[in-house]
Amino acid sequence: MKKIVSKLLFLKLGLGIAFLFSGIAYAAQSVSVDVVMTIQKLSVQRLDSGNKSITIVMGKSSVLDRVIYKNDGDVAEDFAIKVSKSADGWTMVNTQPGPDEYRLSALFHHWNLKPTVDEYKDDDILTASDKTSTGSVFFNDAETHTKDAEGKNDQAVADQKGNNVPKDGERNLYVKLDAPSSITKNSGTASISLTALASQ
Repeated sequence: MKKIVSKLLFLKLGLGIAFLFSGIAYAAQSVSVDVVMTIQKLSVQRLDSGNKSITIVMGKSSVLDRVIYKNDGDVAEDFAIKVSKSADGWTMVNTQPGPDEYRLSALFHHWNLKPTVDEYKDDDILTASDKTSTGSVFFNDAETHTKDAEGKNDQAVADQKGNNVPKDGERNLYVKLDAPSSITKNSGTASISLTALASQ
C-alpha cells in the first residue's frame, strides 16, 4: 500500500510540476519592436570646373590652385581621396621622386590662403587606394592661418577638415605636386577622385 501511495504522490507531484511549467509557458507575453530604416544619401559635388594645370620645375614642389567640394548629401560625410589615374610615362611614388617619378599630396585648407609646401605631412600623401580624411589625414593639425589675436584656434579651423563634413558644407582641397628630379617625357596627367563616405 505504501508503494502505491508513494507512486501516486510522485505522479501527482510530476503532473503538478508539468502543469506549472506549462502555465508559465502559456503565460509568456510577446513584445514587438519597430525597426525604422532610413536611406542615407551620400553625395559630393565639385563646385569649380576644369583641369588644374601647373608648370613644373624639376626636383621642386608646387601647390595647385584649390578644388572646391560640397557635401550635397543629407548626412555628415568623410571624404576619401585617391589617385584614380597615374600620369602616363611617370611613376607615382610615396617617397622623394627620382627620374620620371612624382608624388601627390592633398590638404584641406582655408579657402583664401594657399598652403605652403611645408604644411603637407606624410599622412597627406596620395596613393592609388582610397584614404579617408581624419582630424590629421589631409589636414594640417598645426594650422596657424586662422588663429585669433590671442593665438587660439578659430572655429574656422575645424571647418576646413575633410571629415565629418556637414550637409551643404564646402571644403577646399589643395594638391601638392613633388616633381620628378629629371624627365624623359615632357608632360603627364594624373586624375584624383574624391568619394563621400558616411561619417563614423
